[in-house]
Amino acid sequence: MARYNQFYYNTRYVLPVMIGIIVGFALSLLCAPFYDCDNNLEIFDSNSRFSFNRIKKLARFDDSPFRNEVLQQQKLADDFEPRINLQGKPKHPSKTPGKIFRPRYASIELNIRYKLFIGIISTTRMLTDFSIFLNQTLSAVSKKVTFFVNNAEMNEKLLLETTPPGVNVVNFNDDRDFLLPFHSLKYVIDNYVEEFDWFYFVTDTTFVRPQKLLDLVNHLSMSQDLYMGNVVNKHSIYCSLTSGILFSSSVLVKISSKMEWCTKNSYSDDASDNIGRCVLHSANLACSNSANGRKTVYFSSRNFDFDNSIDQLIYTPNFNQSLTVYRIKDLETMKKLKLYFNVVEMDEIEKEIEKIEKNIMETACDTPEGCDSLIWPLGVPAPHKPTSRHEVIRYDYFNLTHLYFGTDFDVITELPESYKNDINELLEFSMNNLNKKYSNRYQFKGLINGYKQLDPTRGSYYIMDLLLFDSFQKALIHKRINLMRQLGLLEIMPMPYVTESQKINLIITFSTENNYQDVLRFFESYQDFVLEIKEIAEKVNLFVIYLMNDALSVQEKEIYNFIQFKIRELSQKYSSLVETTSRILEINILIANFSLYHSESYKQMTVIEYVSRKIDQDGLILMALPCVEFKSEFLNRVRLSTIKKNQVFFPIPFSEYMPSVIYPSNMTYFPSEVEINKNIGYFNTHTYDFVSFYNSDYKESRDVFISKKNLSSQNNSVKLYKFGLDLYDLFKQNKNLNILRATDQALKCRWFLMKNCDKPRVSEQERQRCFSQKENSLGTKSQLAIHLMKNYGQINKN
Repeated sequence: MARYNQFYYNTRYVLPVMIGIIVGFALSLLCAPFYDCDNNLEIFDSNSRFSFNRIKKLARFDDSPFRNEVLQQQKLADDFEPRINLQGKPKHPSKTPGKIFRPRYASIELNIRYKLFIGIISTTRMLTDFSIFLNQTLSAVSKKVTFFVNNAEMNEKLLLETTPPGVNVVNFNDDRDFLLPFHSLKYVIDNYVEEFDWFYFVTDTTFVRPQKLLDLVNHLSMSQDLYMGNVVNKHSIYCSLTSGILFSSSVLVKISSKMEWCTKNSYSDDASDNIGRCVLHSANLACSNSANGRKTVYFSSRNFDFDNSIDQLIYTPNFNQSLTVYRIKDLETMKKLKLYFNVVEMDEIEKEIEKIEKNIMETACDTPEGCDSLIWPLGVPAPHKPTSRHEVIRYDYFNLTHLYFGTDFDVITELPESYKNDINELLEFSMNNLNKKYSNRYQFKGLINGYKQLDPTRGSYYIMDLLLFDSFQKALIHKRINLMRQLGLLEIMPMPYVTESQKINLIITFSTENNYQDVLRFFESYQDFVLEIKEIAEKVNLFVIYLMNDALSVQEKEIYNFIQFKIRELSQKYSSLVETTSRILEINILIANFSLYHSESYKQMTVIEYVSRKIDQDGLILMALPCVEFKSEFLNRVRLSTIKKNQVFFPIPFSEYMPSVIYPSNMTYFPSEVEINKNIGYFNTHTYDFVSFYNSDYKESRDVFISKKNLSSQNNSVKLYKFGLDLYDLFKQNKNLNILRATDQALKCRWFLMKNCDKPRVSEQERQRCFSQKENSLGTKSQLAIHLMKNYGQINKN
């Protein structure tokens, strides 16, 4: 009994749960066959075919007709096959949607408007006096500045003759002067109300401060109707047109619907009252001189003489903060006011900068970086932080005369004139600030050390150690100063439109100084990179020039014959191109004692003098050396970088070092292409033999040079090569042309043996360039040292 009680006690909580689970499973098994998939409650519906009544009948009468009927219905339900009705499908839309036309500019689609329109109510008499000044002053802040005049006797032709250049004038053929403001409003509403947010109307005898006006509209909300200006009379609610009226575009839209009422009720002599009455009737607005926390101040110049009154007005806040000064009598006063307010605005900017700097210094220590976040000078981007030793920006060391280690190849070079001017300007600035701070106690005696670092993110940073004489201590002292020349604002320069479809006239010059390898290497390169690609070959003409002496040696004749053979070979192989689009022309020029006396510049000028006559006036010319190894990318850059009547292009090639120095001696062949690598070659900044220009620009520069030399008017008889200048010197004479000189990775030059640089007819500048090329073309210092050590024994034997 005790055991039973203990068992009951242990299972009294579990037993009901177990019984419930068993009963639930039993009921679910019994009811599962009678459930319908669509409606689980149909089993309890008397009308359902699986109701309890039908189940009972099926159980009692196995052979009854009712049972057969139910089974037949169930069989039909199981054998049902759906039918798909495709008649009239798919349905086509009754209307074909039209093509969606999008505007050309995103600003139109997004409904982006210009900020400010300025309309000036003027007269034909005042146009010549004030229009140019007002137009130049206000165009800096407004996309559209328009002058409105009223003269029935002036036709369109006369208006164009009397209007100053660059001034937009609209004339209304109506002598009723009181309607001129409404004609102007209607013109603006019809043409510009959807393009601008704000509209400012003023008379031509009012000086407007453009930056202050722009600052005002930049801080106003477009969600409000605004009629803003100066109320001259305390008892009036109308803005004065003389001092200027600012409208929002929504107010002009409301005026447009009431324009007829406004013109009929313009019975006042003062245009300000007529406009104010119109605004009051149309938009129910009175004049206001403040909006969004901005209050405008106006100054009347009645009985105002600038020279006599300015000393008192300097200390007048209303005058210094005024938006306009109206009732100006002469143009000279307007110019003086512009100069004065420019100084006022500069002082305001300096005070704002000082305020921002003070705020930065006060809050810097509260930033996550702490006080270390302060960077000198304040407001300039932080210095470049290198991630490795290869990204460290080095300092250039200089003194007053020379620059040390300016490049990887120069130890010491004389300072260019621009560099000297830069240093002198910095020294003058430094001494002015030192004497201003220390009451003129220092005198400059010399520059001990100078360091310059050019950071592309912030500008040029200078450290200079100055030797100064202290007039208080009567002794020489050293002072270190730090200066920063910040980068200016980026400016997009407008350039003429050029395409990559211009045909290039390529000029390659051979002479008696070239060998078989030079000739073979060029023609193979030209065949691989130009003639093999039809799209490139169709846009290139090749001029092969051979400069020969009056008496050729046997070897020189063989090279000349080899050049002719290669030209014939390529002409036959690519006959379809050569005969139609990509011509190959051979020109021979005879020069007495060429290899002995004449320089590279003489050769260059001789060739272009002769070839320019055989090329069209608008032809694009590219002069290159036979060592050239170029690709299509370079040819496209030549087309884009050479702009007719604007720019010539002097690309800087990547020149290969001497192969026997840079490659191992056991190499059986050299690479087919020159690789851009500091151990393979260098960008040759000493050569000016690669140049592209238009033939018309060359002839124009030639005429400019001849006119400066006061030579004969028969330009064709003048031989420029006799003056010892090259194309670079010639183009520098033409102030209408820009010279673009830049490195090009697609322009490569194979190593070639440079002959004698010390010829009798070579200028000193060209001689130095020639020697620099010979020194740099051999290899790097380490490569030359290794080559010297390997061949040390052979050198001693010799």
